[in-house]
This record gives sequence, C-alpha cells and structure tokens, in this order.
Amino acid sequence: MNIIKKAGFRIGHRLIALIIFASLGLLIVGGVSLSSLRSDLFQQKQTELKHIIEAAISLSDGYYKRAQDGQMSEEEAKKAALTAINGIRYGDGDYLWVNDKDSVMIMHPIKPALEGKDLSKLEDKNGKLIFPAFVNTVNNSETGGGFVDYLWPKPGSENPVEKLSYVQKYTNWGWIIGTGVYMDDFDAALLERTQLLIGIMLAILAVTIVISVAVTRSITSPLGKMTQAMMDLAHGKTDAEVPQPKFNDEIKDMASAMEVFHANAVERERLQTEQEEQQRRANDEKQAMLAELASNFEQSVGALTQQVANSAVQSSAGAQEMAAIAGETSSEASAIVEVCHVASKSVNAVTNASQLLTNSIEEIDTRVRESSTVATEAVSQIKKTNEEVEGLSEAARKIGDVVGLISDIAEQTNLLALNATIEAARAGEAGKGFAVVASEVKSLATQTAKATEEISEQITSMQSATGTAVGAIKGIQDIITKIDEISGTISEAVERQNQATQDIAQNVQEASYSTGQVTDTVDRVRSTAENANAAAQAVEGMITQMTDNADQLGKEVEAFLSKVRVA
Repeated sequence: MNIIKKAGFRIGHRLIALIIFASLGLLIVGGVSLSSLRSDLFQQKQTELKHIIEAAISLSDGYYKRAQDGQMSEEEAKKAALTAINGIRYGDGDYLWVNDKDSVMIMHPIKPALEGKDLSKLEDKNGKLIFPAFVNTVNNSETGGGFVDYLWPKPGSENPVEKLSYVQKYTNWGWIIGTGVYMDDFDAALLERTQLLIGIMLAILAVTIVISVAVTRSITSPLGKMTQAMMDLAHGKTDAEVPQPKFNDEIKDMASAMEVFHANAVERERLQTEQEEQQRRANDEKQAMLAELASNFEQSVGALTQQVANSAVQSSAGAQEMAAIAGETSSEASAIVEVCHVASKSVNAVTNASQLLTNSIEEIDTRVRESSTVATEAVSQIKKTNEEVEGLSEAARKIGDVVGLISDIAEQTNLLALNATIEAARAGEAGKGFAVVASEVKSLATQTAKATEEISEQITSMQSATGTAVGAIKGIQDIITKIDEISGTISEAVERQNQATQDIAQNVQEASYSTGQVTDTVDRVRSTAENANAAAQAVEGMITQMTDNADQLGKEVEAFLSKVRVA
C-alpha cells in the first residue's frame, strides 16, 4: 500500500490493482487447491479401499462366528463368506479377491480361472512379483494390512495398467483379502475434479472482475466528474455543474459537500468582488492620505532640515570666530609670557643693581664716617695742617672720586627706577606696588644726586681752599665743622638710602614673585586658549558633519516621499 501511495496511483488504478491482486490471490488459492487435490483424492481413495476391506473382514467375521456357534460348518461359512465377497462391487466395476498366505488364489470374481492356482511366480510387466508382495506387506505390517502398487489389466482388457490395491490379513481363516483401484480411473476422476475446480475458479474470477469493474466505474466515473467540477471551481468557474450520483453512498455525501463548496465559492466570489471594490476605494483613500501626509511631512521636515542647516551655518561661523579669538588669545598670551620673562629678567637685574647699590652705600657710609673722624682729628691736629694739606688734597680727590661714584650710582639707580616704572606699567595691576617703590627709588636717587652735587661743590671748594690753605688756615676750623655736619647729613642720607635700597630689593623680590604668578596664569590662559581653539575646530567639524547629515536627511526624506507617493 505504501508503494501504491508513493507511486501516486489514481483511485481507478488502485481498484484495478486490487482486482488484479484478488485475481492473483484466487489463482494462487486455486493452484494450491489443485496441488493438494491429487493428494486429497489419493488419500480419499486409500481410505475408501480400507473401508471396503474392513467391511469384507466384518462380513467374514460374521460367518466365522456362525461357524463357531455351530450354525454352519466352517467350510460352509467360508463358502458363504467367499460368495458374499465375490458379489461386492463398487465404483466402476471394482471388486475384491481372496488369496492365502502361500499366494494361492482362493477367489477372484473377474478371473475365476485363477482360483486354486499358485500365483507366487506371477509378475507384472515391470518384473514385480504381485502376490508375494501382498503376502510380504501384510506380514510386515503391524496392523496386518497395507497398500501395494503394480500393473494389472482392467476387466475386459488384456492391457495391464497401473493399479493401487489394499490387502488385509484375516487370521481366522489364513486369508488375505484385497481390493484395488485403477490409477487411470483415479486420474480421470482427478481430471474431472480439476476441471470442475478450474471452472469454479474461472467463474468466480469472471464474476469478481465484472463486479469489480462495475464497482470501479461506479466510483471513478462520478469521482472524475466531481474532480472536473472541483477543478472548474478551483479555477474560478462558479457556473460549473456539480454531478448528482444516483446512490446514497459516500460519493453522494461528497456531492452534497461539493454543493456546499460550490455555494461557498459563489459567495466567496461575491465577497471577493466586494472586497476588491472596497480595497480599490481604500487604496484611493490611502493614496490621497499618503499624498497629504507626504506633503505635510515634506513641509515640516523640510523646514526643520533648512532650520538645522541654517543653524549649522551660524554655528560654523561662531565656531570659526571662536577659534580665531582663541588663536589670537593664545598668541597674545604667548607675547605676555615673553614680556613676563623679560620683566623677570629686568627684575633680576634690578635686584643685582640694588645689591650693588647697597654695597656702594655701605662703602659711602664708611667713607663718610672716616671723613667725620678725619674732620674731628683735624681740630686737634690744626698744627699739622700744613703737613697734611697735601694729604687733605689727596683725600679731597678721593672724596671726589667717591662722590663721582655716588653720582654714577644715583644715575644708574635713577635709570633702574625708570625701567622698573616702565615694567610695572607693563605688568598692569600686578605691577602697581612695584611702580610706587620704583617712584620712591627714583626720588631717593634724585636726592642722592643733589647731595652728591653739593658734596662735589664742597669738595671743589675744599680743593680751592686747599690751594690757598696756607693763607686761609684760620677758616679750616669752620670748614671742618661744616664738613663734619655735612658728613653727618651724608651719613643720615646714606642710611636712608640703604633702607630705601633694602625696600627696593624686597619689592623687587615681590615683583619677581608676582611676575612668576603672572607668567603661570598667562601660561594657563594660553593652554586654555589652545584647548578652546581645538574645541572650536572640533565643533566646526561636528557642525560640518551635522550639515552633511542634514543634506543627507533631506535626500532621504525626498526619496521616502517619492516612495510614499508611488505607493
């Protein structure tokens, strides 16, 4: 069945295959029956022969009992039994015979001439000793009987044919009773039975084929019509006619279901037509709605895209301006750092100059103290004035040199103060305190210059007086007193100058520290400006990307709207 299903046979072919299988089965059963018919018929004949011999034995037993009962003599009983057995016929003239254990024929109804003769030497055409075979069979059998096949002529014929006989020993009288059937009669009966069986089989096969063909046609014909109708309905032919079978069977039920299917197909076609019309109207409405949505979407998204693009352009300009400002700030910060470095160097120079000025002032103080000492000693040594005039002149000259040095220091201090003022002005707010100190230094330098000028004038006068010392020895005391006073004044001025110089040094150190802080701050400003510049450039890049994205968005929106309008 699986092979038939896989092969895709149609129902008609399956029914034909079923008929063929049934016919083959019938033929196989007939063949098996024919093959067993001979053995069954042969066994039936053997049984029939046994029963006939058993009947003859029973008949002989009856006469034997009569003889034993004294109703008749044994010879009369034997003669009566033989007469009865001689008269037994069955089949087509078949008979029984009696011989003894020495193969002597006692009774033969067909050939009486054989009675009383020794047949131990009688053999058939094949050389088989017939009656000794009968004797051997009954003697060797546990039941006293058995079958023997041989050749023997039929009654009325001298031509021997194959014969099968059954012989049974009758011990009461020492007889061997036998009967047989000719095999040609058996074959004729077998042929008759075979022909009958074949005829019955052919009749059954013919009836089966006729009925099967009729059943097949009764199934396949309406199924074919129904299949065609279903194909027509499947192809949308709702006017297809549904066949109406005559019999109330499964095909009739299928036809009824087919009617429902046909009605549903008609209804489905009607609904499909209505649905297509509704779909067409819905598509028209959808197209109109999509067109309106596309227009609104294009207006809104287009405006947003343009706004994004404009904002991107403005942001790009702002980013570029911010980058330019950051670059300019970085450049100015770098310049300020350079100026701060220069100011730091100048402050260091002022520090060094202040140190030199301090050393010079200390030297001046020492010299002034020495001058005061000399002036004091001059009062006690007035007598030695003449001898010391030359030394005084030399000392005056040295004082002049010192005064010149002081004048130079004052000028240098003045210049340094001026430079400090300029640098403080450049430093701005951080240099205001330094500017005040520089102003004080400048003022002190000016006073020092005036003092040195006065000292220079005094020295000049002293030198002039030295030239006329001899003539003006009396005025030396007054001059020395004035020198002592001037020296005291110079000492005080030098002390103030020293204090001012120390203040300058301290202020210069503070200015140097402030300049360092300014430098660090400006460095941070420059770093921040550079970072701002980099951030501005990054922002500009992102704005450019945003502009490109806005353009791409516009293109995508346009493509989307085109698809929406087409849909």
